[in-house]
Amino acid sequence: MSLLTQQLERLNEEKRNLEKRIEEEEQKKIKLKKQSIRYLEELIKPLTNRLDVTGTVVLTNNNRTERIYFEDGKDIKKSFRDTQTDIYNDHLKSFKTRKQQIEGRINKMQDKNNYVFIPPRKAKPLVEEEIYTTIIGILKKQEQEIQDLKQQLNQK
Repeated sequence: MSLLTQQLERLNEEKRNLEKRIEEEEQKKIKLKKQSIRYLEELIKPLTNRLDVTGTVVLTNNNRTERIYFEDGKDIKKSFRDTQTDIYNDHLKSFKTRKQQIEGRINKMQDKNNYVFIPPRKAKPLVEEEIYTTIIGILKKQEQEIQDLKQQLNQK
């Protein structure tokens, strides 16, 4: 009898140790997931900081530099992000009007199928930041949904 109780105690102890290890592994996985999201956020910070830098808007056109001033003579201060977004929006507007003009000419021609219009693109840093922040946002949302589901399961 004593031998059976000792074996039972050993088995119970092993069970507790295994449960403890499983719990530690789960905590470790959660910690790694949170760290990976933080790590991604840290990776994108320099890019975001570079886009948020503000300064005087200077336009370079045909090797000639022009400064833009307010009416009272003060320099316009804008972030790189805002400047690049404004440039993209201007290019997009002019692209749409040029496309309509050219399409009008093409419609008068017989060979209409060989024309492709390629719209302007955003600046590469803007696109990269948008992609990274979108991915991080998705990961955070999934992590929150997982936590909510775990809480619902624990309540049942």
